[in-house]
Amino acid sequence: MNIINKLHHMLNLLFPRLCPACEMVLSQGERDLCTTCRHELPQTNYHLFHPNPVEQLFQGRIALQKATAFLKFQPNNKVQHLLHELKYHGQQSIGTCLGHWFGALLYESHFFGKIDFVIPVPISKQRHRLRGYNQVRKFAEALSLQLRSHCMTELLVKTKDVQSQVTLNANERAKILFNTFSINEDSPVNTNSRILLVDDLITTGATLESCAKTLNNAAYHHLSIAAIAITDNT
Repeated sequence: MNIINKLHHMLNLLFPRLCPACEMVLSQGERDLCTTCRHELPQTNYHLFHPNPVEQLFQGRIALQKATAFLKFQPNNKVQHLLHELKYHGQQSIGTCLGHWFGALLYESHFFGKIDFVIPVPISKQRHRLRGYNQVRKFAEALSLQLRSHCMTELLVKTKDVQSQVTLNANERAKILFNTFSINEDSPVNTNSRILLVDDLITTGATLESCAKTLNNAAYHHLSIAAIAITDNT
């Protein structure tokens, strides 16, 4: 064992790397997620058929080309723990890991076809100052690399902060999100671009609906949606 390997071994003993989904120590060769969690995370496989439940959720609400979500979210399951670590504990590598994983599946399946720009749902300036990052951005960047497209964070802007939506129903969420987003007129993205709008979690779909309507109203009509997860009862 050379000096570098010895140092890595000592660091792993003192500060073991944990799987963010199950909090078990990662074995040598495992990165970001342990092998067990990679096999056990509940994938939707919605990208394998059309229409699917995500597309049906938005049917009649917004104009979409395609829509999908990667994982099934349930209270207290591993997906909830992953999203909590990503959103509130700064573990942005989770977004990168899931983005590359899901992006590779999407590219292989040709579900979306050609995508020009991947756009993460924006957060407000106030929320960004408090949290320090947009929890969706790393996921969007990794997706864009796998889909051979570009991540664009300047087109869509969140103009005001809103209250937590956790306890709100669909109508209440839609009401507080009305006119929350706007278009940056200086963005280089033209209206003929094929856009993939991405978020971390779909519950009622109100946030993505508000973003999509803002884009549709500005003549961006080649629009698709993807999310890390969707609630299992959606």
